[in-house]
Amino acid sequence: MIGVDPDTGRMLKGLSLALSQASRALATPLGTKEKDRNYGSQVPDTLGEPASPHGRMILINRIFRTFRNPNNGLQQLKAKKVTALIVGTGYHTSVKVEYKGSEYEVQV
Repeated sequence: MIGVDPDTGRMLKGLSLALSQASRALATPLGTKEKDRNYGSQVPDTLGEPASPHGRMILINRIFRTFRNPNNGLQQLKAKKVTALIVGTGYHTSVKVEYKGSEYEVQV
């Protein structure tokens, strides 16, 4: 599949396209896409709240659910491990994904 980077207009394919789609799904609030109310994630709902161990677990759960939501079109990526570290009043997150048999770690 071939896609277009929404920021630069460059052509994307393979892993770059899959990661772009994942980034977009994670940043889109669930229920806000007009023709597909099941697209997106609850991750944006976590933004703006002070970091806490409880909030960290909620964030990790929401990231996993985003990757498993079939409406997000992320079937080619499989989230293996989500790491969320509390830094100051926020989080540094990374996701280890599997794409075509290889594993990659990306910052979210």
